[in-house]
Amino acid sequence: MAETLHMSGIDIRNAQKIESAQLIIRGQPPYNIPPCGESAFRELFNPALQLSSRELCSLIMTQRGFLGLRKTEETILIESHQVLSKLRDFKYHLPHRRFSIVLDFVPSGVATGVTRRGGPSTIPTTQSGSNELLTPTSDGQLIPTTEELLRQCPQFRILVMGKSGVGKTTLINRTFGINEASPEHEKRGIADINKELTSEMNARFILHDSKGFEPGENDNLATVKQFIDRRKNHPEIKEQLHAVWLCFQIPLVSHGQRMMETGMEQFLREKRKILGNVPTVFVFTKYDTLTEIIESNWVDQQRDYSDKDVEVEAKKYLLSHCVTPIQNLTSERDFPYIAVSTKIRYKTKLTDLVDMTHDKVTEHSETQQGTGPSPVPTVTAMAQRVSPQMKIDELIRVGKRRYWRAVIAGADFPGLKIQDCLGVIHTDIVNVWNFRNPSEQLDRDFREGMLGLVGLLDDPSGAQPHPPRRSDTMDAMENEAGLSLVVLFPLIAGVAVVKWAYNTYCRVPEVQRKFMAYIVDLTHVLDILFTLTAGKGEQALTPRIMQCAIELYRESSRSTYVHEKIKNFPVSIFSNSGIISEVECLVRERYIQDDRLRHEVERVSKDRGGR
Repeated sequence: MAETLHMSGIDIRNAQKIESAQLIIRGQPPYNIPPCGESAFRELFNPALQLSSRELCSLIMTQRGFLGLRKTEETILIESHQVLSKLRDFKYHLPHRRFSIVLDFVPSGVATGVTRRGGPSTIPTTQSGSNELLTPTSDGQLIPTTEELLRQCPQFRILVMGKSGVGKTTLINRTFGINEASPEHEKRGIADINKELTSEMNARFILHDSKGFEPGENDNLATVKQFIDRRKNHPEIKEQLHAVWLCFQIPLVSHGQRMMETGMEQFLREKRKILGNVPTVFVFTKYDTLTEIIESNWVDQQRDYSDKDVEVEAKKYLLSHCVTPIQNLTSERDFPYIAVSTKIRYKTKLTDLVDMTHDKVTEHSETQQGTGPSPVPTVTAMAQRVSPQMKIDELIRVGKRRYWRAVIAGADFPGLKIQDCLGVIHTDIVNVWNFRNPSEQLDRDFREGMLGLVGLLDDPSGAQPHPPRRSDTMDAMENEAGLSLVVLFPLIAGVAVVKWAYNTYCRVPEVQRKFMAYIVDLTHVLDILFTLTAGKGEQALTPRIMQCAIELYRESSRSTYVHEKIKNFPVSIFSNSGIISEVECLVRERYIQDDRLRHEVERVSKDRGGR
């Protein structure tokens, strides 16, 4: 007898240049998947779509034509028997070389209770059948989802391998926002792979460094093997090795350079046995040197060229002098690799590196046996400090796992104050962003400022904000750092404005709208704060820079758009999971959709960099 699947949603990301997406199920009309933010498509199915285990459906991705050329289509098959064999936590990651495609499913008992938008809905349960929306402690306090994950695994543990001089130190510092956990510490080239290198600038990160395999150090290979074997088989997930970066400087063959030493060649021959399925990425460093040489040669030849020409030529070089030698040594045709540079011109390369690492970590975690979702992908997203989009994607996953769904359920908030319910949502979002926050500024006065910002939903004036001026932003930053946000920002954080937050939660649209606004407003403000602080020495947060982020957002047309959209949602949306889809779309759009706000944030960020 064929087993039935119930598909409740589809999430497509990294869909650059894609104009439309359609889900095709035999015997049914096509399902158009609406866009949700930049290069993303998302849809929830109410009721859930029924698929037989023998059913074959497909996803059609239409790519827009270039300069009026014909559009192209790609058909991606979805085989139900493959979904059944690899389903984890009611999610299936559809393999694809370009796109990130996740299919959401619900148990059959839940699927039959779900109706279309406007009708009653059923909140999915866990595989054990228990409702995990909210789990108060014995004293009635709610436990943030991220705190439960961090108890299991508080830090992302990575091994970085490569000989001295390949650029490991700068790579680590830029990617994780530190300047202390230097791999090449003490004397140049000295490294103890067993030593845990940490930094107070990033509490979610542990580094292990291997100096490579220098000539005459035959025992180093054995030491590395023992370390990896011990870590990859450790029973506690927090002690396991979560990822490995194998770093190689791109060799300049015209200068007689070699990419690796003999010891590394031996390691790569045994790679599969040594590393097993530990998520591993090959990192080719100093990409800028290669492109500069290519451009210099072409200038000498008086050749016309574009940036794209340089990129294509560099790719050919990498395939010939970096990828092919590794393929020959490992006998692996397909492995994750990326060429990077820490120069500002190539900053997107670091984003691509952390995206690739997170993808491999996520794939690995889905193959592990456990009682619930692995904490490692979440901690990986927390630790990195180059991709705000990854943090947004992860906070959405964390929110949808429990507390965002509680906004629909309502009954799971009995007798609790609104501020307590918002508190766990606030903590989860703040934890994912992982700012350097030693004085817990984001957990005290800042929360009051955010409550006041959300309270502006009740402003009957509907007045459009004036564009932010220099005095609104830079003057705020020049106040004394010791002042609290409540003092710096009295009009927003006033007691009268946040009075609504001290009421007892009740499941009515007016309250649910404020929950939606709080999630979107807080994410946008922290996104702005990330832009203002990332790469600025990772200084500790101060009230003045936090006020600056709130001011920039409050005075923008983006905040007006968000609040007006939420105020105009029909009442029917608050009775089913459509509310979560709407929140997700607003969050994914990011503040950069507002060009004026984006330019103002960039200007303030540059001013801070020069101070």
